[in-house]
Amino acid sequence: MNFLLMVSSPAYRDFLEQISRSFRSSPFEILMFIILVGLFLLFLIAGSIVRTRMTFKRNEERSEEITERVCRKLGMSEGERKMITSLSKTISGGKRKKYLIVTDPLVFNTAAHRYLKKDKSGNAFITSLRIRLGFTSFDEGKSIHSSADLKVSCPVYIVCRIPRTYTGHVTKQGVFGLGIWIENEKDNGPRAGDILRVYFSKENGIYYFDTKVLENMQNTIILKHTEDVKKIQRRKYYRARMQKKIGIKKAGTNGEFIPALLIDLGGDGAMVGNPGHIFKENDRLLVLIKLQNDQKHTINTKAVKTSHNNAYIHLQFLNMRENQRDDIIKYLFKQYNQKNHHPQSVKLAV
Repeated sequence: MNFLLMVSSPAYRDFLEQISRSFRSSPFEILMFIILVGLFLLFLIAGSIVRTRMTFKRNEERSEEITERVCRKLGMSEGERKMITSLSKTISGGKRKKYLIVTDPLVFNTAAHRYLKKDKSGNAFITSLRIRLGFTSFDEGKSIHSSADLKVSCPVYIVCRIPRTYTGHVTKQGVFGLGIWIENEKDNGPRAGDILRVYFSKENGIYYFDTKVLENMQNTIILKHTEDVKKIQRRKYYRARMQKKIGIKKAGTNGEFIPALLIDLGGDGAMVGNPGHIFKENDRLLVLIKLQNDQKHTINTKAVKTSHNNAYIHLQFLNMRENQRDDIIKYLFKQYNQKNHHPQSVKLAV
């Protein structure tokens, strides 16, 4: 009872009220607390920004250091260094990723493609830089990005703006340009300043590029490099539809060649009309084909299948000599050019 009276007494209530007041904050105190919290958050944000900028700066310095090391090692000119800087501006990361331009071929290819979409004037310069950096690829299975990717001995078919064509093969690669030997030409081939279109093939397709002759040195021409290489067909050997008379007979026989009609020709095979339906699948056959300039080739083949009720035989070339294949490929390039890009009407761009 005495305890209840004490709790309910005014003096006790005043005591509790005084204690309660000590835990209450004034508006000024609340404002100061908010300001302190805000300052603390600003301190954290400022610290994060400073650390991020310091990290970016270290990365930029590291990137510049790696780039400079490569440039010194390869003896890069001032112009080549400026081009590397320009290419780095086209990729995500800019200065921080600049070193990838000189160390990663994939990044270089991406940067070169983006740069040339806006400014084609640096075309040959970028190819020269590609060669200096060792970013050329002679791998037959890989896509091609530049005229610098043509391997030495690669056969080519050349079309001039005037109605004249040449065959040849690559003899050398260099920052100076692309060297091509012109085959069997009395006039020593195209002259310096001539505009050309060059066709060639790789395992993953048929390509061409437009260029200019920088120099002619007794049947060897030096062409201006370019990054603007286009693919015209995805298969290894261009195949052309045609109607051309050929001869065919079974291998190992002494009989005369039987006249037949060539329907389709590629670097690795052909489709031929089956004379009298006499040939069958898996037959070993000899084919006599006359190409340009009265070139005659006797080719060993195998009938891999027949079609249209044995009216046509599909042939696979066997044990073909490389000079035979090269002649066929050059002939096919000529057929393609006559069909799609006649020299008198084609607009070559360099």
